Amino acid sequence: MAYDYNSTEPVKISTDQVSKKQKYLLTESKRFCIYPWIHLHAYPTGEAFPCCHAEMKEGPVGNSKTEPLKDIWNSEKMKKLRQDMLNENPNSMCTRCYEQEESGFFSGRQSANKHHGHHIERVESTKEDGSYDKFAMTYWDIRFSNYAISNVAVVATFFLVTGIPTKQNWQEKTGRKIIKH
Repeated sequence: MAYDYNSTEPVKISTDQVSKKQKYLLTESKRFCIYPWIHLHAYPTGEAFPCCHAEMKEGPVGNSKTEPLKDIWNSEKMKKLRQDMLNENPNSMCTRCYEQEESGFFSGRQSANKHHGHHIERVESTKEDGSYDKFAMTYWDIRFSNYAISNVAVVATFFLVTGIPTKQNWQEKTGRKIIKH
C-alpha cells in the first residue's frame, strides 16, 4: 500500500485498535495534537515551546536554562494547552497549524497525530487540570546552537567567491584560524 500524504490515519497503529474518542482526536478533531503528551521544543536560549510550530509571540511554556524540563512539562501553559485540546477549544499557541489547515495544507498538528498517534493512550491519564504526570518524551527537538551552521555558511561563501584557499590565504582574508579537531 502506498503512503498517503494527505491521510490523517495514524501510521503506527490502526484506528480499529483505539476507542471512538481516541480515533476522533487523532483523525477528526480540529484542535487535538499529540505533541503536548510526547514532546517539547527548546531553543539555544532555553525558551521551551510545545513544538517548533508554536506561536513565539505567545511566549514560551518555560525556560530550560532556569527550570527542569520535567517542571516545564506541567507548566500552567502546558496544562492549559492540553485542556484546550481535549475540550476542542482553540489555543493561541497553535495558530500556525490552524491557519495551515484553513488554507488547505496538511499541518504540523496533523502530521504529529499521524506519526505519533500510537501514543494516544497517554491522553487517558491526563488529569482534570491538564497535567500529565508521566514525563516521558518520545520526540525531542532540543536545539543547542546554530554556531556550526553559520561557520559552514562563511566557509562555503568564501570558497565560492575565492576558490579553494590555502591556509595562509584563508587566515589573511577572513581573520579566522583553521583549527584541527
